[in-house]
Amino acid sequence: MELVTNYAQIKTIVDSSPSLKSAFARLQAEGLITVKYDAFAKSWKKVQAKQTEEVVTTPLTESPACNQLPAAKQDKARKPLPEITKFTVPTGSDGVRDQW
Repeated sequence: MELVTNYAQIKTIVDSSPSLKSAFARLQAEGLITVKYDAFAKSWKKVQAKQTEEVVTTPLTESPACNQLPAAKQDKARKPLPEITKFTVPTGSDGVRDQW
């Protein structure tokens, strides 16, 4: 949660630092984060991926054609099932033996 709320500040520090470990030390000294390094590194990678994904998925233009939703997918019609014929339930022991 800390990474998302302070994303802009943390991103500038991480971008200006030579490594993630040095950025972590600086962020911890400034009091922007309170987690340990392994949790910070793992979470930061997830937040970075999510932020870049949001940037990629946002439309680049504001034209109405770009903002239209894709047409609904039409399901293919199912083929009718064949009629069940020649199926009987054997009632006597001879009929069961013959079915097997």
